Amino acid sequence: MEKDFFRGFRIAFSRKMSVSRMELQKALNAMEYAEKSIMLSTVLCIVFPLVDVFYHIPDTIAIGPVFAVMSLYLLYPAVLLLVLLPVKGRLEQMVVSYMEEPEDSGEERKEAEGQRLYFALRALGLTDRETEVARLAASGMSNVEIGKELYISTATVKKHMTHILEKMQCADREALAERVRGM
Repeated sequence: MEKDFFRGFRIAFSRKMSVSRMELQKALNAMEYAEKSIMLSTVLCIVFPLVDVFYHIPDTIAIGPVFAVMSLYLLYPAVLLLVLLPVKGRLEQMVVSYMEEPEDSGEERKEAEGQRLYFALRALGLTDRETEVARLAASGMSNVEIGKELYISTATVKKHMTHILEKMQCADREALAERVRGM
């Protein structure tokens, strides 16, 4: 939490720092927790001297020093809030500007989908080449088209398809395509 708090100051005051939404949200949450703790400490700083005043009501001489101490106790949280609130406001502004940014382009989304599919197929035990063949076969390409795309013979494509169907426990290309689409 402390790391996020101090990172929030760094994010708020640096101009060229790129941060993710999650990091920005963590920093903002840390600032909000700090603000709440300052407010709680302010309440406690008011309550304890007031209890002391009521305890010493017969000694009217003690009331003046108690109020003086109480005003000093209020000065510390006020200064902290004066420092913290602009930083929190700037972080909130950054979160809002993040929300207004356009979403990923279609090309970036397609690339991320391809990577996700690659790692899912690799997790099933397929080799790199088998992963490429499986992806192309699932997209509806024939063995000849896959061979031309990957610069391998049709016999090699057939051998890879045999291994792929075994490893993925699919009966045919349609089942393979359905399973790949479900990933």
